[in-house]
Amino acid sequence: CGTSGMAADMHAAGYASLTNVDVSRICIDEMATRYADISVNATKPDAVRPTTASINECIDNDELPFKIYGRDDLGGVRWLQADCRNLDSVFDSRTFDVVLDKALLDALYGSEVPSREIHRYLQEVDRILTPTGTYLCISHGLPENRLDKIEDTDPDSDGFLAWHTQVHAVPKPMLDPYAVSDLRDPKDVYYVYVCKKSFELDDEKQQKLRRARAKKLGKQVKKKKPKTRRGRPR
Repeated sequence: CGTSGMAADMHAAGYASLTNVDVSRICIDEMATRYADISVNATKPDAVRPTTASINECIDNDELPFKIYGRDDLGGVRWLQADCRNLDSVFDSRTFDVVLDKALLDALYGSEVPSREIHRYLQEVDRILTPTGTYLCISHGLPENRLDKIEDTDPDSDGFLAWHTQVHAVPKPMLDPYAVSDLRDPKDVYYVYVCKKSFELDDEKQQKLRRARAKKLGKQVKKKKPKTRRGRPR
């Protein structure tokens, strides 16, 4: 999210459902006020979301004190405060068709424990995307410094992600209107990582999650062949 005008520009271009998320309440309040004429949520979520433990207690008691957004709850331009590394208390699984990341991944590379925070973030992106959704990551980072985290199609890996990744180099705007960007020069380009989810990989991921939950409960789950998009085993 941040304070750029991207959401307003996208809305003007015809995108009808845009959910903007930032960890900063100040940022969210500022943006909701700045773009009040195109925003639909006058009431913002609580500044502090409950922990996963308290969420589970509330679910057990059937008394959630906050709203968890699902696919049918969204539409229009919305501003929500949330931590992208822990969205369990904000969004249902399989809610979004597209997640657009404008240098957020880059910011996590500067965190105290980058590998841990990036892992948490990407797993949340995978969770909230539909089985055929797309994660678009706009980054300054070279592919050799990003793909080891963004692309992991190994079902046995802790970092397993249910998507395939393509990389595109996009020229940066130049101060000199007559200058020509050199796509081979990292200083002249942004890198766009297009991560398209696979129905088959998503099914495999869901099986892995079910086995993990069953193991935690002391149960056993038989491993099945991943389904194709038509619902048949591969």
